[in-house]
Amino acid sequence: MAREKGAVMRAGRFLSLFVLASMATAALALAVLPGWEPAQANVNARPLLQGTAASGLVALGGGTCNPDALLTDCSGNVLWQLRGPGGLGFFSPYVGQWVDLTGVERTCPAGDKYLDVVTIQIAASPCGTPTATPGGPTPTPGGPTETPVPTISVATPTPSTGPVNLAVGKPVFASSSLPGLPPEQAVDGNPATAWSSQRGYDPYAPARNVQWIYVDLGNTYSVTSMHMLWNAREHARSYAIYAWQEWCRGWCIYASTRNGDGDDTAVFPEPIEARYFMLWLVNPYLIGHAYELAEWEVMGSDVVAPSQLKNVAAGKPAVSLNHAPGFDAPRASDADLNTDWQSRSLPVWIYFDLKAGYTIDRVTLRWTTGMHATSYALYAWNGWAWVGVYSTNRGAGGDETVVFPAVRTQWLLLYATAGPAGRVGLREFEAYERPPSRARPLASAAADSFEESQPLELDPNGVVPEPTGTILE
Repeated sequence: MAREKGAVMRAGRFLSLFVLASMATAALALAVLPGWEPAQANVNARPLLQGTAASGLVALGGGTCNPDALLTDCSGNVLWQLRGPGGLGFFSPYVGQWVDLTGVERTCPAGDKYLDVVTIQIAASPCGTPTATPGGPTPTPGGPTETPVPTISVATPTPSTGPVNLAVGKPVFASSSLPGLPPEQAVDGNPATAWSSQRGYDPYAPARNVQWIYVDLGNTYSVTSMHMLWNAREHARSYAIYAWQEWCRGWCIYASTRNGDGDDTAVFPEPIEARYFMLWLVNPYLIGHAYELAEWEVMGSDVVAPSQLKNVAAGKPAVSLNHAPGFDAPRASDADLNTDWQSRSLPVWIYFDLKAGYTIDRVTLRWTTGMHATSYALYAWNGWAWVGVYSTNRGAGGDETVVFPAVRTQWLLLYATAGPAGRVGLREFEAYERPPSRARPLASAAADSFEESQPLELDPNGVVPEPTGTILE
C-alpha cells in the first residue's frame, strides 16, 4: 500500500521541495496556489476556551444571530442560538438529541447572545425518547468547507533523550476517510497501514481535492521535523503544514510545497512549539484521486514546552468592594491556587493593578468550588472610565477562560452580580498579554529557498489577515 523508500531524505534535498517559514511567517503564510484559499484561522474558535456550559435539545431554525442550530428545552423554548466550527454540518449528528455542550458566549451584530460551541456530546434526555438517531455528516468529495478546530484530549508522554515521533498513537482527525482506512492509521507507527481521504475534485478547479488531517499531541512540544510517507499513486502534490497557535489566533502556516513526491521530509529552521499540527492538502498526484497517508511522523523532544503565554496579574495588587474575614482580595492574584479571595455578598467587584500597561485579550477565572459567579462582567480602565470587554449570565464555574478584543490597560475589574452561593470565591485571576508577532532570522543555509515576510500586525479587533504570499519553486 505504501511505497517503501530509504529512511529520511537529506534536509538539503527537501529544501528544494518545501518553502519553510520563519516564526514571523506563521500567520502571513507562504503558500497560495492559483484558486486556493489556505486554511483560514477561525478567530472565534480555539481549543481549550469553553467558558459556558449548557444542556438541551439541538434543533434547526433561524434566529437574530443567523445561527447554525438552536438549543431548546423539552417544550421547544429556545435557550441558545448556536454556532459551530463546521457550520450546520457540525450539529447535524445531534439534531433531536439532548446534549451537554460548552462554548464561548458572544454577541452578534443584532445585539443578542449566541454560543460559539467548542465541545458537544450526547447526554441522557429528560424529555423522553429522542426524535433522531445520531449519525455523521457525509463528507463532500470536494473537501471540507471550514477549517477544522482542535478538540480536546490529554496524553502524558514519557521523557526520552533524543527526538521521537510525538504523533504515534495520539488522537487524530480528518476531513473524510474510507472504510477500513481511518485517520488513526496515519499515526499508528506502522507504514503497512494508512489513512485515506475520499476521492473528489472541485468542478471549478479539477486538480483540487481539498482535505485535511490534524493530530493532537496532547501537550505543547518542540517539533523539529516531519516525515510524510504516502501511497505512491495517492500522495499529495501540493500541501502545507500548519500549527495551531494562540499568538496568531488560529492555524498558522510553517511550510508548503507543490512538489510532493510521496516520501517528504520537512526540517524546520527553528523548533515549532505547538500542540496541534495539520496537513492541509490541496492537489493530489492524480486528478480526482484521494490522499493515502501511510505514516505521518512528527519529530521532536517529548519534554513539554513552556507556555507561550504569561500571566501578568500574578503577584499584582488587588482591591475588592468587600471580603470575608481572612479571604482578602490579594489572595486572588498571589499565583497560589491553594488560597482564594471570597466576597461577603453580591453584587461585588474586585480590580487588579497590573503596575504597567499591557495588551490583554484573555482572562482565566479559577473559581472556588461552589462559589462561582453565574452573572459577571469584565472591565478595563481606559484612562477615564471602566469599559466593558466581556459579560455573561451563564457562568459555568471551574476554570473559565474568556477571550475578547485586545485592550491596552493597566487595570482590570471583575464585577459579579449573581452566583449559587450568594457570594463568590476566586482562587486565581489570571490576565494574559497578547504575545507580539515575532520576527526571527532565517537560517543561513539554503537561504535562497526561503521567502522572508514581515511580522504579523493584528488589527485592534484581533482579526487574522488572510494568508498571502507565493510558493517558491
